[in-house]
Amino acid sequence: MADPVLEIEGLTKYYGPKQHPTVVALRNVSFSLEAGEILALVGESGSGKSTIAKILNGIEMTTRGFVRLEGKPIETVSRQAVQLVFQDPYSALNPLNSVEYVISRPLINFSKLSGNALTIAIENLMEQVKLTPPELFLPKLPHELSGGQRQRVLIARALACRPQVIVADEPVSMLDVSIRAEILGLLNELRELTSVRAIVYITHDMASARMIADRVVVLYRGKIVESGMIDTVFEHPAHPYTQLLLRVIPRVDAAWPELSDEKPAWTTSPSDHGCPFIARCPVALPICQSQDPDLVEIGHGTQQVACHAQR
Repeated sequence: MADPVLEIEGLTKYYGPKQHPTVVALRNVSFSLEAGEILALVGESGSGKSTIAKILNGIEMTTRGFVRLEGKPIETVSRQAVQLVFQDPYSALNPLNSVEYVISRPLINFSKLSGNALTIAIENLMEQVKLTPPELFLPKLPHELSGGQRQRVLIARALACRPQVIVADEPVSMLDVSIRAEILGLLNELRELTSVRAIVYITHDMASARMIADRVVVLYRGKIVESGMIDTVFEHPAHPYTQLLLRVIPRVDAAWPELSDEKPAWTTSPSDHGCPFIARCPVALPICQSQDPDLVEIGHGTQQVACHAQR
């Protein structure tokens, strides 16, 4: 088997003073991406998804753990190799810059293109993100575009850097429902039509994750509580928190246990004992009070879960 495109091992992130951190955003997170794969990171607000995105993009540094891209420490790899597609396409674009300017800058800075070669590259990118004809969109400013069009511009800007990995952080959450499927379809095409080798798709929406992802990693308060192939996790969710996320998707055959929707306060110590989900869990055992469960394989090794009740 070929080496993973992206490897994350033991990723831990504290915020606050080193000796007395106020928030533990990530707790020993490990996963990898294979070539051609789309991996969904799923969880509610505060689960650590965006912290992972910022670390992958070099915006944040790790407290502990390693990130490797093509086997190399990510801090030694060019920043253009991992590109972030932001949640809010309007705030991510300078309102004074035209579409042509936004897309041309990485082509000029990284590929050193100019003249006719630059024009052709810009037009090719516009074709890839389906903003056609290019001459209609290139002169426009962000406020002259729809939300879906602005998101396509952000994707084109990311592609202009010729990245190996794209991290899409809630890229459709601010778009109309009718546009979401189009953007998800576009992201799905990127791994076949461009230099992009893998995609990390970050969302709180399990339904959109199933539309696009091959595998899913479910995060709760900075910890992986379940992971596996997307269909396996959807059809046989093992962790009560995964079941809670799936419960909001309308299904006539669903019979999930009742769980508390109230989120407990964030931990203030990295040394807290016990399962972080215990306050909301309907199947908690006495051991859950004192021992945080490890992530272990269940079934035939296609699924992992961190839950004492599933042992």
